[in-house]
Amino acid sequence: MIARDKTNRRCGGFTLTETLIALGVVGILLALFLTVFVPARSMVRDALICQEADRVASTLKAELTTLRAGESAPPDAKTSTIGQYISPFDKAFLLMSCSRTPNTALIIFSYRADTDAQASSRGGYYPAMQSNSKKKKGGKKVPGADTFRLGQMVTVVCPLNKLDSRLKEALRYSQGPVFMVRMSELRENADGSYSVSNSPGTIARANKPEKFVSSEKEDKNAWGGVLMTRADFFVLPTPDPARYKHKTWKQMGRPTFSVNMSFHR
Repeated sequence: MIARDKTNRRCGGFTLTETLIALGVVGILLALFLTVFVPARSMVRDALICQEADRVASTLKAELTTLRAGESAPPDAKTSTIGQYISPFDKAFLLMSCSRTPNTALIIFSYRADTDAQASSRGGYYPAMQSNSKKKKGGKKVPGADTFRLGQMVTVVCPLNKLDSRLKEALRYSQGPVFMVRMSELRENADGSYSVSNSPGTIARANKPEKFVSSEKEDKNAWGGVLMTRADFFVLPTPDPARYKHKTWKQMGRPTFSVNMSFHR
């Protein structure tokens, strides 16, 4: 008989030392992966937002200087209100005043709208990317009713607290970043430079657009003509209006980007 050497026998599986070594190698690889991937992902996100910056700023500027259908105040109106404006300047003035709190500030978002349907009084459409499964016949779903419409891309600029039911539904189906805008007056200093007002939404020496330019001939402090503003854009991590109802601008942190704008009366 041949005697077997029991000292060369080894049980299957890994030893504790080998397991610890393997876990250490995996941990090192994971750390290296996160070191490279996380900053790269942040850089890509920031690059995409920077590409959006010019488009979003141009959209805001166009919205605040254009009276859409149904936004013009009646011919005999002497003052402007939100949604009914005497002039484009009045619109810019009043919508800038919405920046006093995040809950009332302007938000900008895009979504695909079902423009074949009638718009709401505020110009909101139902989102197109919804299931049409409500179409039934005799209590049963109609074959092929669960379809989706591509719709037309629509950009919304509206105070957060003025969203109607359709626009709130559209916000749920928004595509791309959702921006909140904080607008502050740029005040001219004695040396000709400008500084940002510490009170967003507040315009010096005027609380109504018709008082922006003095109409009194003997007023030595007559002013106006151009309203200089700083627009700070924040990307909303969660496009839920309820999340910002009691927020302050300090709690919103630093803006993603800022743009200076001017509005002429």
